[in-house]
Amino acid sequence: VSLRDVITSLPQEIVSDSVFIAASDGLEKNEKSDIFLSGYLKITGDDSPAFLSEDIPKGMWVKSIYYFLFGNSAYFSVKNGLTLLTVSDIENRDCISLNDIFKVCGIAGTQKYFFKATDDYSIEIDSASIEKGYIYFNDDNGLTVFFEGMPKNTTVKNLMLVRTVE
Repeated sequence: VSLRDVITSLPQEIVSDSVFIAASDGLEKNEKSDIFLSGYLKITGDDSPAFLSEDIPKGMWVKSIYYFLFGNSAYFSVKNGLTLLTVSDIENRDCISLNDIFKVCGIAGTQKYFFKATDDYSIEIDSASIEKGYIYFNDDNGLTVFFEGMPKNTTVKNLMLVRTVE
């Protein structure tokens, strides 16, 4: 998929001159925004997600992206997070703690978080409740967020984005 399409489809308050990319093998790279936005995100198959661009040599492409930071946004790969973070077995599902993800992406400690699904369902959760939050791949291979011990209406199926609320 076109990275320009991905980035411009989501709320973006701050645009940066560079993008920080961290791969699951420990590689870290800063890329110029214009090169990054002209590239593609490989979302299926081996080594996905991966950053590909015709503007840079193949050896500089980034495979198995763990997360990347662009402006005030963080994009996280749950697929690769399942291999790098602590996995909890909750109700026979491999889950990752939202706290762990938010620490990796640098958004831990915000007062509130906004969660939105692909069907436009959304909720706000306060920071005290985030420690109860987990994410997993649902049966449709989408992402579901739930909060242990909290009402069922706090579950977000087919998560599209998480945004901090100040």
